[in-house]
Amino acid sequence: MEKLDYKMNVEVSILDISNLKQQIMNGNMEEVIRIIEQIAERKERAYIPTLIDYLIETDHNILRNAIAIALSDLKAQESVEPILNLVLHPKTAKNRGTLLYALEGLDCSSHSLVITRMIVDGNFEVSRQAYQLLFHIHPQLSFNVREQCRKIIVDHHKSNQDDWLKEVLELFD
Repeated sequence: MEKLDYKMNVEVSILDISNLKQQIMNGNMEEVIRIIEQIAERKERAYIPTLIDYLIETDHNILRNAIAIALSDLKAQESVEPILNLVLHPKTAKNRGTLLYALEGLDCSSHSLVITRMIVDGNFEVSRQAYQLLFHIHPQLSFNVREQCRKIIVDHHKSNQDDWLKEVLELFD
């Protein structure tokens, strides 16, 4: 009986990806997002490469955010770099908060310096979301990396005197 259920699940999955592609081509974003949410709910990790491809290719902010959240829900560690690249890309300049939020459930510790730069260079939403990421990963960072992050913040604080950065520095005390 389990094999039959598995086989049925595979057939549904094949239909989902085919339907996903068709709905994207048709521009039916409500249906696309519904399918993506179902993939995440069912923990369909086989779709991670396809979701990453769509994440990178799309210029549709709502679709990009839905995919990023789904990848986070799927614990798709391989999506960290593509998501970070999108955060840094000019096309996401006013839509980065959700992308950063999606990274919270993933290990971003190898990108701590980039995340720290986002704290000092980003707009309000980006800097606060980047802080949340750094808050979660800072205990995992080596002493040297922590000091590099601290230096970025201190250097920016010297030239800017931003009270917000004083709070961020408390992570390193």
